[in-house]
Amino acid sequence: MMKFKMFITVLAITISAVGYDFFIHSPYKGERLKQATNSYFHTFFLHKDQKVVKIPPLRQSIIDKNNTIAKTIRMYKLRLANGIIHKHKFSLLINQLSKIIPINKYVIYYYSSEHTNKIKLPFKTIAYGISKANIPKIKAILKNSFHLYRNNYHFIISGEKTIYPYKDMFTPYLGYTRKRLKNNYTYRQGINGLQGFYDQNLSAIIDKHNRKNLSLNISFNLQKKLEREMSILKAKKHLQEAIAVIMNPYNYHIKAIASSNRYNANKILNKNRTDLEIHAILYLFKIGNFIKPIPKQDYKAFGLYNKSGIDLLYERIFNNKRIINNAKDFKVNFIQLLKMYAVFYNGGKIGKPTIAKTYAPNSLKQIISRKYANKTKTTLSRFFSKMKNKQFLIEKQDQNLTAHIIMKEVNIGNHKYLKAYFMIKK
Repeated sequence: MMKFKMFITVLAITISAVGYDFFIHSPYKGERLKQATNSYFHTFFLHKDQKVVKIPPLRQSIIDKNNTIAKTIRMYKLRLANGIIHKHKFSLLINQLSKIIPINKYVIYYYSSEHTNKIKLPFKTIAYGISKANIPKIKAILKNSFHLYRNNYHFIISGEKTIYPYKDMFTPYLGYTRKRLKNNYTYRQGINGLQGFYDQNLSAIIDKHNRKNLSLNISFNLQKKLEREMSILKAKKHLQEAIAVIMNPYNYHIKAIASSNRYNANKILNKNRTDLEIHAILYLFKIGNFIKPIPKQDYKAFGLYNKSGIDLLYERIFNNKRIINNAKDFKVNFIQLLKMYAVFYNGGKIGKPTIAKTYAPNSLKQIISRKYANKTKTTLSRFFSKMKNKQFLIEKQDQNLTAHIIMKEVNIGNHKYLKAYFMIKK
């Protein structure tokens, strides 16, 4: 009898400390909170089917040499002890908190409603989407204005959020993410572009290295300069979109890739829907005279039958086998064309255009002789000067689009790069 009383006492203390609602109303049986060492935060461990599910590591940041292009942070929710604040004072609390974090007005009804009070939940969630930087401010309000202390509330890790400090920089090639829910944790999943590519293709490698930051070959200053150039070019020539790429032809590292059609990655609107598409790898056009410098037997060696291999998701290629050997009707995307012409600028070697440094090693393969590559390179400038006014019809079902393509060698600092323009007209 004595042991039974001790068991009941321990059980009562446990339920009081952890929260009645976590044992009764959680979808995970035995779900409990565990306070982090030397911290006022709480991390949750979800116990289900005898398995412990820990909070996943943060999504990797995307950086160039000195700047963070995309950064993922933890997000928290605030749980307040039931009945600790009178419902009239609760409105005052909501008003003060709403100056720091967004709060759904339904929270006021939820916290003070008779239905939820009948359940007698020890803690109720009153705010989501709280960053770590805002927690000290909220603690100050709870303590100074309402005399609440740590045993009256909890901050619980609820998910993560990706922040883009430079807003539209590197869009749409950066890609975007969507919310996903797993084990009561809201995480971000890459859907398109660079973020989508690495989530699908290299997640195992990233996890193996504890999700180290994704480093880019992109030059920050060169990228910003090229983006400004594309915006001006679009307005000046009345284009639907202006695209340009600067690539090192000797190692296929992309130093800048820009579009005039950018968007604020922190807040994607409905009007940005078409801007999310990466037309440099989606739009196909007949290659026509561009393929003349390539012997027919070398089409496969130049990779014209396959994707360019760039680390962007959803690249589109031409796969009509009936006319695949007909140069006149052969179609490529813009990055395929860039990859093809880089061979003539680097002495006859081919590789994969890469944006990120952590991609698989980029080994180059000699596919034509250095002599033939150098000989062809000398004629390319004259070739493109003749082709600059040539319009190429883009394969698109809902509208007729044409494009101008320019490719040239440029000096940037002490290095030579291949610079290509893809100017899409309405």
